[in-house]
Amino acid sequence: MLDKMSGRVAYAVMSFGGFLGLGEDFYTLPWSVLRFELLQDAYVLDLTEEQWRAAPARSPEGTDPAEDGAWEEQIHRYYDAVPCWGI
Repeated sequence: MLDKMSGRVAYAVMSFGGFLGLGEDFYTLPWSVLRFELLQDAYVLDLTEEQWRAAPARSPEGTDPAEDGAWEEQIHRYYDAVPCWGI
């Protein structure tokens, strides 16, 4: 997801669980919590299983996160992340 004003990547959306696209949970992660691991050729998220299971899920049909200030504050607080506009 891009920040409309700056054009920077703001969030990554990950799906987890479910079967054949049913029952999936979607998680919107602040881009700043991901790091690229060269040896794995992948982005890595440093969370424990407990942190991941307690993370706030979000429906893909919900409102635009940029239009929901309370949700943005909650998600950045949960991941202890700096918003892309605060960099």
